[in-house]
Amino acid sequence: MTLELFWYLALILLCAVLMLSKQNHKFYGFIVFLALLIYSLIVRFSGFDVDFRQYSMALEGKALNTFFQFYSAREWLYWASASLLYSVVKSKEITFTLIDLVLIALVFKIRKNFDLPYYFILLFFIFFPSVMGMQNIYRQFIATVLICLAISLKTKKIKWLVLCSAVFIHNFSFLFMPLGFVHRNQIRKEKYNILFFIAATAFMVMLPSLKNYKSYGDPGLQLGTAFVILLFIILAGILMSNQLIIKGTMIPYFWEGTYICFFSLACFLILSSFQTARVALAGLQLLLPVIVLNIESRFVQKRMLRLVLLVLAVAPTFIFENAFVFLLTSRQL
Repeated sequence: MTLELFWYLALILLCAVLMLSKQNHKFYGFIVFLALLIYSLIVRFSGFDVDFRQYSMALEGKALNTFFQFYSAREWLYWASASLLYSVVKSKEITFTLIDLVLIALVFKIRKNFDLPYYFILLFFIFFPSVMGMQNIYRQFIATVLICLAISLKTKKIKWLVLCSAVFIHNFSFLFMPLGFVHRNQIRKEKYNILFFIAATAFMVMLPSLKNYKSYGDPGLQLGTAFVILLFIILAGILMSNQLIIKGTMIPYFWEGTYICFFSLACFLILSSFQTARVALAGLQLLLPVIVLNIESRFVQKRMLRLVLLVLAVAPTFIFENAFVFLLTSRQL
């Protein structure tokens, strides 16, 4: 057993313990932060997999071929920030660890904005798309965290600033820009509902133009169909748990889920399985806080549902070899 796999299992156990707790003490936040810091250090110092080898070489200026330069120019915010950080700390492992710490802090902020229990933070990082994100499709993972943060914000200007930042981390984030019109603050909701529907329709119409778009990196899974089906199951579950009537604070999140599901379906019908999988993986991560919020607000017997969610969130990591392999890097216990 590798150290990565051992600590991943430890995180699952810790998450289960927090899920079974009746309290939500602030001390839990410290435990979660410390556990994730250790996880980050283990992952970064156990060696680099697939895309991370390219990221590692880029920090030293060894990967700047024509193809790579094209993407680094379009997605300059990540490459410039990572290179600047590396020039200061002079360590690739520490550079990625520091970026991880920023992501952990952002997920803490997402938890606070959604008013979720502390177990959500652990669940987010052990969720199988996040495992692949931290170990392979890193820029997409960073961008997805930023999109999730933007959705959790009420202030419009900051929301759009965060969304634009995500686009310059990974250009695929542009596909989720209509979510900027889905506001938690329901004041003047009719105006933003109209803008959301216009933006969503426009993005559906322009989707065929992305058919030949090539993205740098590969999530390692050609399971676009399965992910799209899973998204619709989640949306249906949210709808049924609300007795087919979405109201109150769940309204904007239901529209978010609706856009993610139907846009992923459109990707499945028009784009490749790889492109669909990339969009659907991000969609699953973006819907995770909505799922947790629905459980915490709609059900009395929460603890059993929390554990079911935990099993469903981590099971694909062990089922799909292309995901599990990332936990087998380097150092053995």
